[in-house]
Amino acid sequence: MPCDSGPSYYDSDRDEIKSELDTVTRLLCSVCTALEASDDREVVARITLAADSDLPTWWARHRREDEERLAQEEQARKQRRAELKQRARKLADEIADIEEELGE
Repeated sequence: MPCDSGPSYYDSDRDEIKSELDTVTRLLCSVCTALEASDDREVVARITLAADSDLPTWWARHRREDEERLAQEEQARKQRRAELKQRARKLADEIADIEEELGE
């Protein structure tokens, strides 16, 4: 049965609350991923029906946000890689110029 009440977080600091929320989100994501991958459709259907009606909405939004986050991370990696390649080319050019000055 879903918890309607739990520990009060009024006395907790923001970082502690965020940490707890991150943990719960990871756990719920893992459970939803396992359910979605399950071959036992009857179990998935029973859990979905028994679960809070907000679960399917949350799960769809979470997957979409996760996909967007992963796409942003990939874009950032590509951008960083391009920046490093450009820097490497500049450094190679500088080395070539120095070697030319030294007569090497």
